[in-house]
Amino acid sequence: MKPTKEKKWVKIKFIVPSGTSDYLSYILDELGALGSIIDNNISNNLTILTTFFNFEQHPFLLIEKIKKKIKKAFPFFPKLKGYRLSWEIIEEEDWACSWKKYFTYHKITEKIAIAPPWEKKRNDIPIFIYIEPAMAFGTGLHPTTKLCLMMLEKYITQKEIKDLLDVGTGSGILSIASILLGAKNVLGIDIDKDAIKSARKNRRLNRLKKKPIFSSKPLSKIRKKFDIVVANLTRDIIVENHHYLNERIVTHGKLIISGILIEQKKEIKALMQKNGLKLIDEKENEDWLCLVMEK
Repeated sequence: MKPTKEKKWVKIKFIVPSGTSDYLSYILDELGALGSIIDNNISNNLTILTTFFNFEQHPFLLIEKIKKKIKKAFPFFPKLKGYRLSWEIIEEEDWACSWKKYFTYHKITEKIAIAPPWEKKRNDIPIFIYIEPAMAFGTGLHPTTKLCLMMLEKYITQKEIKDLLDVGTGSGILSIASILLGAKNVLGIDIDKDAIKSARKNRRLNRLKKKPIFSSKPLSKIRKKFDIVVANLTRDIIVENHHYLNERIVTHGKLIISGILIEQKKEIKALMQKNGLKLIDEKENEDWLCLVMEK
């Protein structure tokens, strides 16, 4: 993350009806949130979502943008109409403390957990992935990231995976997990150079014996084919790049895609089938979907 010269951040806390926090997190990501932490452990069917933004404009302007974006989602998520929010400005010296309050160890599967650097490793969990939360590329707790991690665990452990491509790597969490799950060679790409810096920092945090490679080379410039391609993107980016995704998979290879809503399944499935891929697996988490296609 590149802090502004003022070295301040805007912290926004939402109280929303249960079942709407994941979509709200998606909205905030699109607006440039540095990450969101969701706490479902409150009463009255409510959820607390806390997020942070760089202090790049007056908070009033930021809040207005957020409100307009949320209002556009009302037809799809009418329960969002019941949201409440509050905000405050966080100084640089309070930044780490703010994150530490909300981001702790989180178990994804029986084998995989995500944790910030200050958490101690759990010996009962084989794959303990450290992620620096004070960055603009997430903490690995979004439902789509969890879905991808679950599918990667399932398919990397089924047979030897020599080459894996992580498209839109962001924090690098899927690339790091793939190495720890047993993939031999992993390439994570992202056109955002700040994302690559973030991924490399997280790679160092995990002190890997075998390291994933991170590159800002666009997908269209990649020529190698891979046993598995994982793409946790958005519907628009998947549609725009579906030919490139298909071209990067070996025969009988697998494409793991997420970042799509359940109602977008029919469109994405049909698009991939036109490329000669067949749907072999899928998993849902809240309103989000992960598809596994085979060539």
